[in-house]
Amino acid sequence: MKTRTETALVVLTSVVVGLIAGVVICRQLHSDAKLPTELQPGELQVNVPVDRNRADHFWEKTDWMTWVVTAAAAASVVWFEVRRSRRSRQVEIIMDFDKQFNAPEMIQIRKKAAQSIRACREQKASPDDSRWTDVEDVIDFFQGMGTFVRDGHADVKVAYKFFGYWVIRYRVACKQRIDFQQRDAGLLVWADFEWLFKQFKKVDRKLNEGRHVAAGNESLDAFLEGESLEEERRKESNIPSKERT
Repeated sequence: MKTRTETALVVLTSVVVGLIAGVVICRQLHSDAKLPTELQPGELQVNVPVDRNRADHFWEKTDWMTWVVTAAAAASVVWFEVRRSRRSRQVEIIMDFDKQFNAPEMIQIRKKAAQSIRACREQKASPDDSRWTDVEDVIDFFQGMGTFVRDGHADVKVAYKFFGYWVIRYRVACKQRIDFQQRDAGLLVWADFEWLFKQFKKVDRKLNEGRHVAAGNESLDAFLEGESLEEERRKESNIPSKERT
């Protein structure tokens, strides 16, 4: 909402600036269009009847037309520039999250989280098991991303294309822990992560035929194994941690 308000203010300002510019331009045109009062040497005087009231009326109409055109042009330029700049910034924010997610420290956190989830799932551990705390750094990461997207600082579809695979699977894998924490501490706990998950489900059904959402336990087990082995795989392939695969 804040971003939309700022955009509206920029557009409104551009309209006002355009109107002022239109007034200046039209007044200049009006002054330049006045009939000469004196003949220059060598000029031939031609007596042409001029209806000055009609001429003034014409320039008044032209003034308003120019104001509108100038204001519309200025507003359009600013509007497209704001949209382009905002879109660029949204992509930059998601790419920053991507770098963090693939940093060596985060790879270690993801590995530990995946191992703890697998152990809890295999042993059917209760949601208050201490091993679930290993997952919370990953959930907090997506909570921060959800806050940025929810507040309009990043686009949902762009975020989905980068993180839909992980957000949906981590949310499914950690559902019992998230539900437990929300029952214990309130629904505001990881609320933006929950919101992001719901938005990604909608986008997944629209863009990906719901494949991430429909992933079953077998796919989830393969996902957790992949997260556990991500560090080793990158070392074997000599892939820098900051790069996506």
